[in-house]
Order: sequence, then C-alpha cells, then structure tokens
Amino acid sequence: MYEKVKQYIAKIKEKMKITKPRTEKMLIIFMPLIIEFIIEVFFRINNGGWSALFGDFKLRAFIFSIFVLYMIYAILFSISKKNSTAIKIISIISYIFLVVNQVKILYTDEPLVFSDFNFLSKFGEIATLTYSTMVSKIFPKLIGFIILGFIFFVIVRWSKQHEKVNENTKMRVIVSVVCICIMLILFIPSKYTKNAYLNLVFQANKYTDYNSYTTNLSYYKKYTVLSGLWGVMLNNTFTEPENYDNNKLDEILKIASESNTEKENWGKPNIILVFSEAFWNIDKLEEVKFSPNVTKNIAEMKENGATVNLLSCSYGGMSENVSFELLTGTSMNYFPNGYIPIMSLYKRENIAKAPSIVRELNKNGYDSKIVFGRDYYNSEKAFKKLGFLEYKELVEKDENKKGYFISDKYMMDEIIQELQNKQENQPIFYMAETIQNHMPYTIDKYREYDVTIEKSNMDEDINNTLLAYAQGAYDAATEVNRLYEFIKQYKEPTILIFLGDHLPYLYTSEGKDATQYLEYFNTSDELENTYRKYDTQALVMSNYEINYEKIPNYLGDDLLITYIVNQMDIELDDYYKWLYTTISELPGVNKHLYFDAEGKKYWLSDMNDKRREIYDLKEKLLYKFFIENTK
Repeated sequence: MYEKVKQYIAKIKEKMKITKPRTEKMLIIFMPLIIEFIIEVFFRINNGGWSALFGDFKLRAFIFSIFVLYMIYAILFSISKKNSTAIKIISIISYIFLVVNQVKILYTDEPLVFSDFNFLSKFGEIATLTYSTMVSKIFPKLIGFIILGFIFFVIVRWSKQHEKVNENTKMRVIVSVVCICIMLILFIPSKYTKNAYLNLVFQANKYTDYNSYTTNLSYYKKYTVLSGLWGVMLNNTFTEPENYDNNKLDEILKIASESNTEKENWGKPNIILVFSEAFWNIDKLEEVKFSPNVTKNIAEMKENGATVNLLSCSYGGMSENVSFELLTGTSMNYFPNGYIPIMSLYKRENIAKAPSIVRELNKNGYDSKIVFGRDYYNSEKAFKKLGFLEYKELVEKDENKKGYFISDKYMMDEIIQELQNKQENQPIFYMAETIQNHMPYTIDKYREYDVTIEKSNMDEDINNTLLAYAQGAYDAATEVNRLYEFIKQYKEPTILIFLGDHLPYLYTSEGKDATQYLEYFNTSDELENTYRKYDTQALVMSNYEINYEKIPNYLGDDLLITYIVNQMDIELDDYYKWLYTTISELPGVNKHLYFDAEGKKYWLSDMNDKRREIYDLKEKLLYKFFIENTK
C-alpha cells in the first residue's frame, strides 16, 4: 500500500514538472498580448473611466496592435537572444509611452502622434512651461502611474526568473530580418499600400460618416492606442501625385489670373453664412407627410434668392469636412476616407500658408468670425489657422437650449446682435455653425412639437425619429427666415447664405436606419440613390440687387463660396481665380459621383478626359499648396 501511494505521489510530481514548464512557456508566448491588454486598460480607464473598457472599438485594429507587439517582441528576442530582455525593453518603452501620452492628454486633450517625436529636442522648454501646473495636473494621476510601474516591474521580474535563451543564430537572423522587413513595409507605406492598410485594418472603404471620431483621442479609443497611432500616421502620409510639375502649375495659375472670365459685380457686402446642422428638405418624402410643411419658410425665401443644389462630401456626420471644402475651395476627394483635415492637417506648423477664403477676405479688409453651437472637434486653433480673427463657442444654459442643444433661435439672435453692434461700413464674414438639430433624433428630444405627422406608411419607431428631426428642421427654417427679415431691413449690403452641411443619419431608438425603409433613398436607380444621400441645398439671398439668375444651380461644397467671392469687388489669389474657371465643366464632385452644370449625374469612374484633367489638376494644386508648401 505504501509503495502504491509513493508511486502515485511520484506521478503527480512528474506531472507538475511537466505542467509548470508548459505554463511558463505559454505565459512567455502570450506576454505581448498581456502587455497590449495592460496598455489598453490603462489608456481607457484614464480617458473615460471603467465604462470605457467596454466601449466601442474595432476588433481588426485590436488584432493589428497585438500583431505589431509580437513583431517587436520577435525582433528584440532574436537580437538579444533572451526573452527577458525583449520583455524588459517592451515594458519600459510601453510605460514611458503611456505616461508621456497621458501627460500630453492632460495638457492638450490630444494623445501622442509620431510627429511629436520632433519635439524631443525641445523637451527642456516644454518641461519649463508645464512645471507651474505639474502638481495640479499630474499629481492626481500619480497613483495610477505608480501602479502601472509596479505591474511592469512584476512582468520584468517574472520574465527574468523564467528566462529563455535562443542560441540558434541562423533562426534568429531569419526571424529578425523578416520581422524588420514587415515593420518597414507597414511604417513606410506608399500611396498604394497606405490605402490597402486603411481598408484592411480600419475598413476605410466601408467608412460611414455618422460613426466619425471627432478628436484623435476618440480615434484611439475606437481603434486602440497602437493602431490609432499608426492610423494617424497613415492618414498624414502624402505622396506626390503622378506627373507632378510645380512649374506647370504656376503657368496654369498665371493664365487664370490674366483671363477675363465673365463675372458679376457684387461689391464688398457683409457675408453671413449659416451652416445648419444636418438640414435637409424632409418634405421630399412621399410616404410620410407633415403638417405644416417643414420647410415652408425656405420655400418662401427661395422666391427672393437663388437655390443651389449642393453635392456634399459627407453623409450623416463629419461637418468640419464640409467646412474645410467651403472655406478652402479644396475637395475632400484627395484625402483618405475618414480623414478630417481640421483635426490633422491643420496641426502642421506652416499650414497658415495654405489657401483660405477666410484669409482672402481678411486681406480685403474684412473682419472674420466663426461661432459654434458646440464644437465637437476642439477646432479653435485650426479655424484660426484658416484665418478667422475671432472664434467663439456658445455656452449651453437652460434658457438658450431647445431639445438637447443650443437653439437655432439663440444662434440667430447672436448673428443679429453682431450686425447691430458691428463697426459701421466695416464688412464682416460671419460663419455660424448651428447644433440644435444634431442627432440623436428621439421623440423625447422636445417637450412640445409644432409639427405633426399627417400620414405615414412607417412604424411608430421610424415616425418618432422623423418627427424629432422634422421639428429641428422646422425650427431651422423658421429662424433663418427671421434672420432674413432682419437683413432685408439692414442698412448695409449683406449676403445671407443658408445651407445644410449633410443629410441626417436617421438612426431610430430601436436601432434601425430609417433611410433603409424610405422609398426616396431606395429607387431602382443606384446612382440616384447615392446622389440623394449627398444632395443638400443652399440658399443665397441679399438685401441689395444681385443677379440671382447667374448663380449656378449645381455646385459642390468646395465651389459655393469660391463662386461668390469671385463675383465680389475684391482681389483674389490666382488659386481661387483658377478654381472659378472650372465651375462650368466640373461644378460638383465627391468620392462617389459628380454632376455637370445642368445637374446630370455620373459615377466618378465615368469621367471624360477634359473633366479628368481638371480633377487631376485639383489634386496637384492641393498637394502643392496644402502639403508641399506647409512642410
């Protein structure tokens, strides 16, 4: 009996000897995965709390982050021969990165990007600037930094105790060379591999604007820290267009400056631009009818001005990409899907050199101001680089809100007050971005409704969403009409431009996309369906006589303000004179389609040679002015 027990114990010990090395081996193999988990947990808890751990993030991006860490681990393991050395280096780098990243977020609300490494030489200056607020900013996070350091210390200590050495020189060389090549391919992309990466990891080819991130911080939350860092780098990697010739571009611009293109003479009026959140004519729907008509005020105003059918670059969100097109005359077509220039491009040190209609107006004696109902993009610095002399974000109070956000009424009051108080005969360019009709569109958004649904073929869930949106659109139309009535009596020449930046993303309380159920967006013509998702309108009105009949019926966002400033009695840069010459041939284009001056629609791939030449020239000029000249 004793011998049997002894044998049994011996077997258990033998199994333990086998199991322990296997466990250690498994832990060593999964160590990069564990470190990636630590990185994400620390980042999310510090930038959103415990709830952020379960927030929306993309699985492909998470897998890519793990893949990158394994590549780095394999390279370090192969070079040093010891797994403990590889883990130690990764742990130290991860700790430093997370701490510095968090400190940057505390001071700027933005995470680290690769371009921040350019400031390493100025570390002393940065430390001096932040020293006075270091205690108040960093001290509350100190316990977290200590805990994080302790966790990495344990990992390093454990790996040292369970060290594995690889003496196979041939294998180490092969692994390190292969992994280094992979990393070089990933981090030195060409314009072809760049798009492939963005589509593979970030699914840019399936990108939907209504899921847009609004800061790099939210981008990192969505795509994980390491993938976010890489994604920002990809989006900001620009390659020279084919057949790029700077001298030839200068010649083209010179010819445009000397041409006698037919124009009107609108003088130097005040310009009021009402950038209405998600405004669209919902009265176009057949299966749902509202009482009264939601856009009846807009219909009346059309009789006194010009209606421009706009082709937006956005659907459902990303308002500031529309702003970028309006204010620069430049198309979003040449940037990757999901790219937001206001957030990324306008962090370049020399971006103020890039063309801007705001700056053109400033040079001609205008005062410029932009006002937000809410600035989701934290974009004050960007818009000042665009040329705005004054920036203002309105403060939400109970008395100035309607629904969830600052009301259109309050915004129109701000504009009227600006006109009443401005210096006499000092022209202004005033841009107001409204927020009242921002999603979500839930039935409890408003306590009372001026609009009712008269008839509908939809269910209650969709009806509630449409009604909430319709009330916001009704208010927008009512309030801009009130502003127009004031401007009509205003003593100085003034132009009022009212436009919807993009169509609303009509997401219901039950998770349905209402557009999938509406006949307006689901005809038998796929081209027409696509167009209708990007078709908004602009109204151009004035309190003095201008020839509305000359204003094009069809324009892209990028050419609307470009057209208007070319009719005014001001000096313009050659870039805007050349853009004006393209309107007759290619008035509107986005990443899906384009239309001609008569509004006939075509897929982007069906562009003829003449239009393709203009399209390609626009890309080259964008590269010249916004990329090459701003390095």
